Amino acid sequence: MASVAEWVEGARPRTLPAAIAPVVAGLGVTGYTGTDLSAMHVAVAALLALLVALALQIGVNYFNDYSDGVRGTDSVRVGPVRLVGQGLAPASQVKRAALLSLGTAAVLGTALVLVSRQWILLPIGVAAVLAAYGYTGGKHPYGYLGLGDVFVFIFFGPVAVCGTTLVTGGGLWPVAVLASIAIGILTVNILVANNLRDRALDERAGKRTLSRRGEDPATVRGEQHGGFRDRRLARDPGHPVGTARNDRRDPRGQGVSGRSRTRLRQGAHPSAADDVAGATADRTWARGGTRPLEPTFRQRARR
Repeated sequence: MASVAEWVEGARPRTLPAAIAPVVAGLGVTGYTGTDLSAMHVAVAALLALLVALALQIGVNYFNDYSDGVRGTDSVRVGPVRLVGQGLAPASQVKRAALLSLGTAAVLGTALVLVSRQWILLPIGVAAVLAAYGYTGGKHPYGYLGLGDVFVFIFFGPVAVCGTTLVTGGGLWPVAVLASIAIGILTVNILVANNLRDRALDERAGKRTLSRRGEDPATVRGEQHGGFRDRRLARDPGHPVGTARNDRRDPRGQGVSGRSRTRLRQGAHPSAADDVAGATADRTWARGGTRPLEPTFRQRARR
């Protein structure tokens, strides 16, 4: 049974600024262009827009966790906590949490439409909820087809920024449109960085993100220089570093203490003892290879 802290980590709070930024940008545009609405009306509309964005983002994160977990994509992962992939919570509970978050977003979004009387936002809101589900859910998730970057740009850029400006009474052209393009591109960069980190593991799971479909030389070079440990995990899911990251799949720890495994699960940096265990496992795994080993975190810090 997952603890409250693990559920919070499963919601991936580090991604929430990506949902907050478009609302802040849209409200900033309203302040720049001016509005005929009262300050109270603007405040209520902006607050509702912010809550809708956060609920959608949390819903996407939980659905991502659920869908990738049941597909086996998260069986060996680095990065944030995976509730289903790491066996911390049943898939049915994570799915219910995702549906609850998206349902909350739908209710708050309906209230926002009623307050602002911008009826055009009703179909856009329905599309946003469906897009949140379809990213990794359903039979043909678009996140597995390399289309996640396109949808992220649309919904975190023009839809979120211009939508916030619209409900707070600001002017859309040209400032809101230009700001939405900038925010959309910045948010896509976050997704690109995550996909670059997971590129080798996505290949093993059959997930064709844009970084894999394009085979851009710069992306490949980045993987070669920064993704060596991920490639080891992708090639050898029994590697002790990988099982330490997914500690419920490695109850004895493979040379890593229970407290250290908990810290790894919560995203903490490895301790010196972890470095020793990880480096020993790396050397054992890499015998016969020609590529030099990646320095440990402590070794890099000392440099």
